[in-house]
Order: sequence, then C-alpha cells, then structure tokens
Amino acid sequence: MSNIDFTYQGIGKLITAGRLRVPANQREYAWEEEHVDALCRDIADAMAEKKEAYFLGTVVLTKTKDGQLQVVDGQQRLATTTMLIAVIRDIMYGMDESRLANGIEETYLFGLDIKSEEDTPKLHLNTKDHEFYQNYILARPDDPKRKVKADKGPPSNVRVREAAAVLRNYLENATRAMTATSKKDHLKEWLA
Repeated sequence: MSNIDFTYQGIGKLITAGRLRVPANQREYAWEEEHVDALCRDIADAMAEKKEAYFLGTVVLTKTKDGQLQVVDGQQRLATTTMLIAVIRDIMYGMDESRLANGIEETYLFGLDIKSEEDTPKLHLNTKDHEFYQNYILARPDDPKRKVKADKGPPSNVRVREAAAVLRNYLENATRAMTATSKKDHLKEWLA
C-alpha cells in the first residue's frame, strides 16, 4: 500500500523543485485559445486584486521507482504555465534583458542533468508534444529550432503554437502603453 500525501504549494515552486514528466499514455495538449485566454484573465484579475495567491487547480503527481515525478493530472495547466514563463523569457530577451531572461530560463524552464551534463526541460510533455514544445516553446527566440512547423505534427502541436501566441498577445497588449521599466516589473509580477 502506498502513501498519499497532499502538499499546498505554488506552481512555480512545483516546477522549480524537480523534473516533471507527463507519461506517454496521458493525452496530448488539448487547451484551446479560449482556455488560455481565460487563464490569463484570471491571473491578471488576481494580480489586480493584489491576491496573495491564485489557485490554479490541483496537480496530481506519482513517483516512479527511479524517483521520477510523473504528472497524473494537471498537465494542461502545467504546460500552459511553462509556456507563459517561456513567453515572458522571450519578451525579456527582446527588451535586451538577457540576464533576467537567463535567470527565468534557469529557474523555471531547464535544469542541469548531472549525468549527461546537459540542460533538460523541467517539464517533459508526452511523446506527441514534447519535441515540438521543446523546439518551439523552450528554445530561445534566436535558436534555429524555433522555425519548426506545427502543421507537420499532430493537431496538439498546433494547439501548443496557438497557446503561445495567445499568451504573447495577451502580455504584449497588457504592457503596450508601459515604459520599459514598468513593463519589466509587470512581467516579473506574473512570475511571482
């Protein structure tokens, strides 16, 4: 018999704590544009109301025999949140805030695998989505891998691309009239 533990922690802490893997048998990325937009509006409303926390929902993890954390429930929210973080990182690169963008990447998106000595994603999606997610979302904006086309893969790859576009448009519209300093501070709030 296995133990069931419940822990209340923020999604950022969950992502930074260790590598999470969506098992191959879990469904592919399924959120449509309206789901992504609703998440952005909910987070923005919570920020405007100065709420200490925004409840994103429950994430259920299991641990494999080798200690790997697998996402049983919550992969759509985790994937969308890491896409949001990657978009913020990309915007920071575009603002010539490389130090901050690198810090976001190291904190939330990649971790060093000691055995291979390579940076590996903190969230690994299922088989159908991971390569596209890694190349189109996680790769830096100037990386040639970003030119990968979603229309050559499964429909979920198109949804990943569309989700990233919704996130970018939302953040760019929300910060359009801000000064560079205000924009940077506002985007950092999204990470808090």
